[in-house]
Amino acid sequence: FTGLGLEAKVGSYVISFSAELNGTVFASVASAPIEVRHGVATQIAITRNSADVLSGIDFATQPRIELRDSAGNRVSTSAQATTDLTVSYAGSDWTNTQQGVDLSGTQVISFSAGIATFTDLRLSGKVGSYTLKYTSAINSNISVSEVVVVQPGNPTKLSQLQGPQDVIAGEQFANALRVQILDAYDNRVTRLTSSTTVVAKLISSASNVLETSAEFGVQGG
Repeated sequence: FTGLGLEAKVGSYVISFSAELNGTVFASVASAPIEVRHGVATQIAITRNSADVLSGIDFATQPRIELRDSAGNRVSTSAQATTDLTVSYAGSDWTNTQQGVDLSGTQVISFSAGIATFTDLRLSGKVGSYTLKYTSAINSNISVSEVVVVQPGNPTKLSQLQGPQDVIAGEQFANALRVQILDAYDNRVTRLTSSTTVVAKLISSASNVLETSAEFGVQGG
């Protein structure tokens, strides 16, 4: 036999030869065991996706990337197994447009035995779905992308949605007063529950806090 090749998962194999006559096998022989080792790197794969991503906070679950050959074997040895991997984001950035997000953290790391794990990535800005791209230093065509969903970050401030109108003493306001709880990037923090409260205090024009105050539970931020 000439020109034979083998593309398979890393492991031990034997090659079996058999002879047939009129469709009947009359003899067979097996080779000695052969070891299949990984080939050169041709692709990368995400083995752990980013998850639990809150705006302005390091991802609770950081991404893990694997360097693989054409058969899907991890490239765990050779110089390629310790090359660099870069993560990038190419959309609108929060710093310049107040839209989109900023990507921060260590964005260039090295594979170790063909595995690269990020530890401090974060996206800061508007909630939404954003695409991160991972690119191998071996070849820019060796890349993979994932969509990351950014949720509101930690609560940091209040914003008034519907304020008070002039009112006659002793009567209720004509319209309900409404405020919302925001993170540092003006996203409404919707995960808050009724255990979170907002306190309203009546302050005179002389900035004196009067005795009147009220406490309200939060619904959906």
